[in-house]
Amino acid sequence: MKFLSIDEWLNEKKASDPSKNKEEKTFGCVMMDTKIPDWEEYHTAGIDEEDVYIKPHDKSYGLEEQPHITVVYGIHEDEIDEETIANVIKENMKPLTVTIDAVDIFEGDEYDVVKYNVPVTDQLMEYRKLFLKFPNTQSYPDYHPHMTIAYVKPGTGKKYKRKLREPFEVTFTMGVYSWHDNPEDPNEFKRKVINLEEDKKTTGFNESIEFQRGLDPYDSLEIGEKRYINKIVNIVYPITSQSIWDETGYAIPTKADIKKWAELVSSYSSAEEILEDEPRSIAGSFEEWWMEENEK
Repeated sequence: MKFLSIDEWLNEKKASDPSKNKEEKTFGCVMMDTKIPDWEEYHTAGIDEEDVYIKPHDKSYGLEEQPHITVVYGIHEDEIDEETIANVIKENMKPLTVTIDAVDIFEGDEYDVVKYNVPVTDQLMEYRKLFLKFPNTQSYPDYHPHMTIAYVKPGTGKKYKRKLREPFEVTFTMGVYSWHDNPEDPNEFKRKVINLEEDKKTTGFNESIEFQRGLDPYDSLEIGEKRYINKIVNIVYPITSQSIWDETGYAIPTKADIKKWAELVSSYSSAEEILEDEPRSIAGSFEEWWMEENEK
């Protein structure tokens, strides 16, 4: 009987399962959160319970629990690490105040979205332009900022559409970056939340930051190597997480473990050079190091 190495076992498993050959790109989202007094009592409570759209095993739908607006959705998570986004939010964003005067809807085949329209202010557009300089994918040509109130069944949204008799002000005081952290669950997110009301080291919008696709966003923040370290982690983790560590007696490596290895090897061979190898080869190098670490 021939015993397979970890590399051979993984390659055989991947070849027998076509779904493993498909890399689904995941996107991060920059948002601004707000706290609205009596949000449930005076806002979501107006939605008829029979109208609410629920999707099994997905908490993204139903009544909105945390009012927010999206600044940019579609940031490439495999090219931008969350610390970079958090730093840019912290150094450049301030609280945003807008006036809400209407309930509107997005109509769709699967569900309707009941929402408050949010005016496109100069301040909001500055933030959007800033984060669009990061590598991103946009599916819609126009930007329609809004605060979701609820997801409702298709065709039921139009009865909620109206102008408000008493417009109200909302101040968004939290900058948020949301990203995927679990490759096994596309509906699981992590969030970094930055209090925009805290004192800033900089004053006003930092227009000196010039982001371009590629390395420049990191160079401008003096963290160029972090882009490549992050990319290595995102290449290795999905591959090595499928390995039979529990069957071989080794501890299952985390992203932090992979990052530690990537930082170590990039100290004598740049992370950019490491990325020139095939993904399986990079993961194999990590696995060899990980087994040696576990045997110490």
